[in-house]
Amino acid sequence: MEWKEQNEVKEEKIYNLFRCTYIEVREWLKETDVVIIPLGSTEQHGKHCPVCTDTIATEIPCQLAAEIANVPYIQTIPIGYSPQHLHPAGIGSGTITFSASTYQNIIYDIGRCLIHNGFNKLIFATGHTSNMKAVDP
Repeated sequence: MEWKEQNEVKEEKIYNLFRCTYIEVREWLKETDVVIIPLGSTEQHGKHCPVCTDTIATEIPCQLAAEIANVPYIQTIPIGYSPQHLHPAGIGSGTITFSASTYQNIIYDIGRCLIHNGFNKLIFATGHTSNMKAVDP
């Protein structure tokens, strides 16, 4: 069997807008006005899990969903609102949290900027779940 050199180089599509040039962002906007916004968290999870657990639990599914749906996503926001995981001062828990108002403003500003760019359908996704239990009606 003879080896043949391929003249074509297949370009891989970049789904993470953080890694796109502005030309690539414009190409996305020709295809869709949907964007996924992964919201993570940095907090303690006991001795067995890293503080990035909630961020990873959001980031990976969003990457996969973006490729399946053929829509872009932005870089995962790794810090959320979780003051309940702060331990007493001086005892390291690894938790980093925004105040409620700061977090709301960050989410608002990210959304505002994405809409300004032309993305009109924003999907906020989080891996940071609540401890609340579902109640049957």
